[in-house]
Amino acid sequence: MLKTIIKRLYSDYFMQSRLGEYEKIISKLKNIGYQQITVKEYKNLLDNKNLKGKYLINRHDIDTDVLTAKAFFEIEKKYKVKATYYFRLSTLDFDFMKELEEYGSEASYHFEEIATFAKKII
Repeated sequence: MLKTIIKRLYSDYFMQSRLGEYEKIISKLKNIGYQQITVKEYKNLLDNKNLKGKYLINRHDIDTDVLTAKAFFEIEKKYKVKATYYFRLSTLDFDFMKELEEYGSEASYHFEEIATFAKKII
């Protein structure tokens, strides 16, 4: 339990930003020919048996920090790539979700009721 608390404190307050690394990864993958797509786009490619090339399914769980999610999105727009974002009840930002959808990315809900229920019966 103490390890979990310490890890959470570190990641929330002391860990350096890794946005620069994320941008390098996005740029590199684009330069070597990967198509960076959403979960739904990948499903459509599978359904239509139209997989040609190299793909990265780019998805984000937005558990705590909408500001970092917005920074991810700015990087993705810069490189003209799309991603799928999963928001929790505590991070729902409907204006941002609408902006993601209008761009061509995806915004969805990260189901947590099942986990909450499971914790209650343990």
